[in-house]
Amino acid sequence: MGIRTILFRQPTRKQSILNPLWGRLIYWGEISTAQRRTIATGPMIILEAVDEDMTMRWSSALDPDSHEQLDRLRADGHAIDFDGRSHRITVTPASARNTQLYRTLPHEIGHWFDWLEKVEGPGARGEPFDALMDRYFARPKAEREAFAHRYADDIYKSLFARDSIPFEQGFNNPTERSAL
Repeated sequence: MGIRTILFRQPTRKQSILNPLWGRLIYWGEISTAQRRTIATGPMIILEAVDEDMTMRWSSALDPDSHEQLDRLRADGHAIDFDGRSHRITVTPASARNTQLYRTLPHEIGHWFDWLEKVEGPGARGEPFDALMDRYFARPKAEREAFAHRYADDIYKSLFARDSIPFEQGFNNPTERSAL
């Protein structure tokens, strides 16, 4: 089974402050209505809503992974200022779109492909699923993140080279809207 659900989620203000993120992969989840009717099950990607013209502050003490992330955000078009004590990252609708659509979404799909390669594939060939899952999550987080970053970078380069991205935002004409 593949990813069939992409959920757009509005985090609470407190969640946005304490644990800001662009998106995440849920390896297995279930979405239900208030009446407990199941709408979707299985692996899903959650993309978090971002406030227009949001500003984030990051400490001046960044580890190498955080420096790389800051460079990615800069490449996505976020304005980044350093005042000596912290990095101030200003998010615009265009920079948020670049981060979520062209980097976060492929990154989370990269996590799924890593999972397929390390867990689902061997599990389908008879290896014990619980042991595979334990082994997968025992790997250092940096290793799993590196795989997803490489995957996202490779997909971006491939799609950009074929002129598939970036693509127009919104609808170009009214007939496209009625086709949905």
